[in-house]
Amino acid sequence: MVNISRQSRTYAIITAALGLIGALLRTIELNTVFEPETGLALRWQPITISLALLSAAAIVFFVILSGRLKNLESPPTYCSALENKSSLALVVSTLAALGFAIGSVLYYKDRVGEVTALILMLCGFITALSAFMLARNVYFGKEHPGNAVFSTIIVIFVCLWMVLEYRMRAADPVVLRYVYDFLALCAASVAFYYKAGFAFDRPRPSRTVLFSMIACYFCLVAMPGASGNAQPIFFYCLALLLFADLPAVIGNLKEKGENEEIEEQDEQEQEEQEEQEEQEEPEDESSL
Repeated sequence: MVNISRQSRTYAIITAALGLIGALLRTIELNTVFEPETGLALRWQPITISLALLSAAAIVFFVILSGRLKNLESPPTYCSALENKSSLALVVSTLAALGFAIGSVLYYKDRVGEVTALILMLCGFITALSAFMLARNVYFGKEHPGNAVFSTIIVIFVCLWMVLEYRMRAADPVVLRYVYDFLALCAASVAFYYKAGFAFDRPRPSRTVLFSMIACYFCLVAMPGASGNAQPIFFYCLALLLFADLPAVIGNLKEKGENEEIEEQDEQEQEEQEEQEEQEEPEDESSL
């Protein structure tokens, strides 16, 4: 197992701190900028401008942080890229999986009889299973072909939820009411897309880290204004899944070419062990 460096944890801590500050500003914004009679948003409110500036500054900061990782490369396989010494990632991912299952039931409960709600609920159950299986395979180091399928299912769930949210919100003229929801969903879909790339032998570690941080930030900001009972849970679970693996993705990065040297050393060790075993076999036969 790989020890995760302090620097890799710092990325997650900074993202969480900025997200919590953004969530606080978003809560204040929701309680102050909308007219109680019409529901329209007041223009050029200081809290709205502050949150927009914080979000822009956070994105620029995340770009700078992820840019420092461009000269590094990740291990070639999914489990090795997300390998973590601690079981915390498995616990957090399990909680997220449980949250997806609960959120799916609540989503359908709010829209009983709708076919789209039923489809999302079923997709949510499969996503919960996928999240748990991915975390389990990573923890036990199982490079299973199903990792690619499980990763893709999570991307499909986010995209399906985004389409259903758009259908529900498109008629609302007050964009400020749901703009951060869609920023979170767009960022999450891209983050899980790049994260799935590890399972398809197409790792993009710096982009994965960048969009994971952006998605975590906007998921936290979107939670106070999320509609219904299920949406806040879904945002929370998406952030948990990304937070769980972010330190490992960063901590397992190495200088370009170092992974090839490690693979060559492993191959040499295996060849030496095979030669030793071949030499021991004739000795055993002669003694008999």
